[in-house]
Amino acid sequence: MKFAYFKGEIVPFEQATISIMTHAFNYGTGCFEGIRGYWNDAQQQMYILKLKEHYERMLYSCKALQIKVDESL
Repeated sequence: MKFAYFKGEIVPFEQATISIMTHAFNYGTGCFEGIRGYWNDAQQQMYILKLKEHYERMLYSCKALQIKVDESL
């Protein structure tokens, strides 16, 4: 199952919908950073490689676009 971070929550991918009037959709004013996680069935835990580095890169990109980020690690 795929998930997305949407409006401050982790939701099933299908529930993460946006309006066609969204500024980022119309003008490309958004920031994207892909992060891959690996689920360990034996430990029932998600492992994410270099999360801090991904997050810092995203913050840098958001700062350049003047996008406020309220979340932290």
